Amino acid sequence: MLKKQTVSAILSGFVCALCVFLYIQSIEADLARTQEDLLEKFGSDVRRVCVVTQDVGIGDVLTKQNSQVMEYPEDFIPDDSIQCLNEVEYRTVTAPIFKGEIVTTRHFEQVDKKKLVVPAGMVAVSVPAKDVEAVGGIVSAGARVDVYSTATQGTDLLIKDALVLDTSMKQTSTQNSLSENLAWLTLAVEPDAVEELITASHKSELYFVIKSEVAR
Repeated sequence: MLKKQTVSAILSGFVCALCVFLYIQSIEADLARTQEDLLEKFGSDVRRVCVVTQDVGIGDVLTKQNSQVMEYPEDFIPDDSIQCLNEVEYRTVTAPIFKGEIVTTRHFEQVDKKKLVVPAGMVAVSVPAKDVEAVGGIVSAGARVDVYSTATQGTDLLIKDALVLDTSMKQTSTQNSLSENLAWLTLAVEPDAVEELITASHKSELYFVIKSEVAR
């Protein structure tokens, strides 16, 4: 019985490996046919470039398993194309590349961090914040909050109607949900309020209150 199970497992593994091999061969055959069609139709000089054999998403890396070097008509090759896989192998992709697409340097450009737009006459300052102190962590950029400082001596209102410019909460790439607990908020405040706010953030706990639209 055990021998039969072992033989069956080996056969299943062989069949699985064969299916993967045939799938890869079919992809390469499709790309080869596309290449031949282009050469036959447009008949220009050719150059070797790196082309992906399957869709490559943001955050993935380019390898020999998802790309290959092949000849393409010169007229269809972008100026910033990658000619050798070694130039970009194992680098992280920052823009999606679709099956059959030529790889270019634009697919690896670093995404600039977003810039804060600070209202005129105000300054931006970041302060620590936890979920429990910021309405369960739902405070987001664009919200208006009142900032309270609380310590053993009591609770004081520090700033009224402060604009939230940014938070540590980021949206996940696959779902419209928050990926982590709140750690900080960046607020737009009057310049003369910065010192008091920073001091309070070190000596007390800050709470961020959202008022109803009617209360404003």
